[in-house]
Amino acid sequence: MYVMKDDVVAELGSQLRESSRALCERIGPNGTAVLVDIARKFPKERKQKETGRTRTSAMRRQGEETEFYTDRATFIETKGFEMWRDALFVRGSSTPSERPRYNALVVDVSTVAGNDLELTCLSLIQEFLALNNGSGESSDGDSNPCRVVIVKSG
Repeated sequence: MYVMKDDVVAELGSQLRESSRALCERIGPNGTAVLVDIARKFPKERKQKETGRTRTSAMRRQGEETEFYTDRATFIETKGFEMWRDALFVRGSSTPSERPRYNALVVDVSTVAGNDLELTCLSLIQEFLALNNGSGESSDGDSNPCRVVIVKSG
């Protein structure tokens, strides 16, 4: 897997499902995951007559973020997708040197990019890598710690 133990990972379009769980499991308790999704209206839950279980069609259910890997994950809900920069890089940092630096980016194309999938996604990745770039002072000349960008589609 491209995501490693103790990594700092950003997931855009997180719906707190399988991929978010896999990321949090993989990075372990010393890693950090910043999971970003847009604010959603949640549907009412319905009980199934045959099984008696409560079901909803929402990918993310209201309140799940309060118990989701609280030792390593921060869930950020934004008003609109265009706020991803603030959620990942501006929140809590007053200077570029205080910005978090991510080892991996996971982008859910269907949630994030809309109809212009390829261009929007490529533009987002390019901007993310630029914002994630450091001062250029590393010994190997590569100051961007991002090893991998994973593009997923629901």
